[in-house]
Amino acid sequence: MLRKRTQYSLKNVVVLALLAGGCREKPIDQGALLTARTVGLAQLERGQLAEAEQEFKTVISLAPKDASGHANLGLTYLRANRLAEAESELKRARKLDARSPEVALILARLYVLTKRPDDATRALADIELDARVLYTLAQIDRQTSGDTVYSARLRQLLEKVPSNLAVRVEIADVFLRLGENDSTLRYLEDIRRLRPEPPPEAQPHLAAAIDALRSGRAAAARAAFDRFRHAIEVTSPYQAALALVNWTEGPIAGNQTFAFSPQTLITMRGIRPPPTSVDVRFTDVTNESGLPELDAAPTALALGDYDGDGVDNLLLSAGGKVRLFAMQQGFMTEATDRIHGAICMLRQILVGAAVSGCNIAIHSILMAAVIWAARAAGEIATARRSHRLITVMIATVSFLMAAHLAEVLVWALAYAIVGVAPEGTDLVYFAFVNYTTLGYGDVTPVERWHLLGPMTAMNGVLLFGWSTAVIFEVLRKTVTSSRSEEGDGERRRWPE
Repeated sequence: MLRKRTQYSLKNVVVLALLAGGCREKPIDQGALLTARTVGLAQLERGQLAEAEQEFKTVISLAPKDASGHANLGLTYLRANRLAEAESELKRARKLDARSPEVALILARLYVLTKRPDDATRALADIELDARVLYTLAQIDRQTSGDTVYSARLRQLLEKVPSNLAVRVEIADVFLRLGENDSTLRYLEDIRRLRPEPPPEAQPHLAAAIDALRSGRAAAARAAFDRFRHAIEVTSPYQAALALVNWTEGPIAGNQTFAFSPQTLITMRGIRPPPTSVDVRFTDVTNESGLPELDAAPTALALGDYDGDGVDNLLLSAGGKVRLFAMQQGFMTEATDRIHGAICMLRQILVGAAVSGCNIAIHSILMAAVIWAARAAGEIATARRSHRLITVMIATVSFLMAAHLAEVLVWALAYAIVGVAPEGTDLVYFAFVNYTTLGYGDVTPVERWHLLGPMTAMNGVLLFGWSTAVIFEVLRKTVTSSRSEEGDGERRRWPE
């Protein structure tokens, strides 16, 4: 009995070993698989559906657990309008790779083609809500739930891609249809601020739509917006923005209507299998980012908040020029002029303040001379009191006029040093006109020094007021001194 059991056990082991060897999967012919997949994708792209079908069937026979083979065969059937076969293959692909967004998107489009929007929504339920999935769900919502739900889904999409031009245009269109003019106006103003700017042929229509909304003319805004949209849809920035959210390639790019038919998939390139290793790719987005093309290689690059607005800026030095760029809604906009304007204004204020301070010092020194001259003139013995008053006032006013002339010459010298006026201008005359606030307007400063004219006038007004106060004070002191000499404060008429 023991011998028989041992014999049966040995037989079972042999049978199991043979079964295991027979069930072992054959190694995949990688060369044949690559050839069939590459040829099939090329034929699918050219629209040779019968040939593509045979190649993808070969792919499936070589690698039956490869989801991309079933997905591409399902896509081929979908384009051939063989919807039942397409659904069968796409479901197999979905079972093999339940997390593939491409397979889920194609399956969702198939469900919409067969008027099953609920199944289309469920097909995308387990997929990560990236921009393409949200855009597809938005289009489904538009067909099944109307513009209100559609706008809510688009706003959710905009949170993923806040600087996407195509999505912002679509949201503005929806809000305009819903009669929400304030929201439409806000999105249109955001579009105008986005970089790169709308093309010149679209800008007048955008401005007209904004003006019409501000004045409450909804019909005029609708007409202007439609013209703007037709102009913007054919531009590269719009097409690039739409490509980020719209998975389908081909003739429907630029047209956001969600019309499903086999013809809309005419240039789909098929589903490629996921890479076996990490595939890192870089895309040049210089033109879309707002950064300019440089004539020379950059020599310096720095990042920091240079303008104090709480957002980092990019400082770029290339070709001997330093340029500053600010980040606005995902795009870089040049802020060099803004920084240069602030620096230019600061430079003018500093120069004007320095010259004004110099003139104040001159005026202070001459004030001491005026007091000395008034006192000396007052001590001159004269037969008549009025002669003393005339002498004192002549000396005072003469010194003050000399002071003002010196201050005008200081301004003229400053004008010459920094180049305030155009070449050939009489700088003394120009300084006199500004200092005395005449403002003839026949000579104007150059743009980079336009603040020095008002600062000259401000300095002149201040010093003229100072001189006027001194004249009255000297006059008062002289009259008071003359009265005190008449004895015991007795009030008498001034001698004639």
